[in-house]
Amino acid sequence: MLTAGAFIMAGILLEGYYWQELFLSFSFTMGIAVIYLTVRNPDLFLDHKTELMTREAFRMIMRQLLEKNDFEGFGFVIRDYDECRMAYGGAFVDGFLGYFGKYLRQEFSKQYLFYMGGGRFFIISTLPMDLEAEVSKVHERFRKPWGRDGKIAYFDINCCILDDTLVFSSVDELKQCIGIAFETADSPKHEDVIIDKGCQERVKRQFHVRGLLEESLAGNSLEVFLQPLVEASSGRVEGAEALVRMKDKDGSIVGPAEFIDMASATGAVSILGEQVFAKVCEFIRDGGLEACGMKWVHVNVGQCSVCAVVWQNP
Repeated sequence: MLTAGAFIMAGILLEGYYWQELFLSFSFTMGIAVIYLTVRNPDLFLDHKTELMTREAFRMIMRQLLEKNDFEGFGFVIRDYDECRMAYGGAFVDGFLGYFGKYLRQEFSKQYLFYMGGGRFFIISTLPMDLEAEVSKVHERFRKPWGRDGKIAYFDINCCILDDTLVFSSVDELKQCIGIAFETADSPKHEDVIIDKGCQERVKRQFHVRGLLEESLAGNSLEVFLQPLVEASSGRVEGAEALVRMKDKDGSIVGPAEFIDMASATGAVSILGEQVFAKVCEFIRDGGLEACGMKWVHVNVGQCSVCAVVWQNP
């Protein structure tokens, strides 16, 4: 409010001296903007359950910290968090999030504290930290029960620890590394995970494949291969299955395991399917079946009649 008042007062003074200009209108606009940003924006950056900062706040703060690259940190995940919510009720489990947040604010008052959603927390410090000791302290606290409204509950956690020797090129790269570490930590094994060079290389590979997928879809350059279908008892080739593959810039083949799930996650799988279907139709139109010694046959499946491709001389 003081900042907004200062803008308005400055506008009044300038308007008095330069009455032909629109200083007052501008100062009122700036004052309202200041009030909006300081009153409304915390809803985007503060999680109401934990009273910790959100993923949006993480992105904003880490964008600044990455410029200096002078930070360290660790996180922990409540194991099987979604299953716990289903078993004990979402309201009951989520009610403990506030206790977790309060505990972190008390123990790590000088650090940046983030709730990443899904029972996942991360702590960033610009001050030197004994990560091993801090991780042990958090583990020790979660071995004890948590009490709320006369009820107690136990929660298992695994931690992920950031290797402070890593240099990240972007906030997205850092977030993806943390996300992979959380997925690995959220396992039945009682093992902590190190966010190391190997994790970073996996993320860089994912970014590379995502870029290739976008370029391939935009250029309609995905390739279709025919994989023979062999009848097990006779060993004869009975047909073929159309499979999609993507080529890297060096000519190497990128397997579907690397980009099919990615296409599904980004909503591009329908475009991918349409392009593959069109390429198969073009192959058939241009006489590809006959050139490979295949032909169309009609197969009755129940009350339906479908078309299949088989070799003429298997």
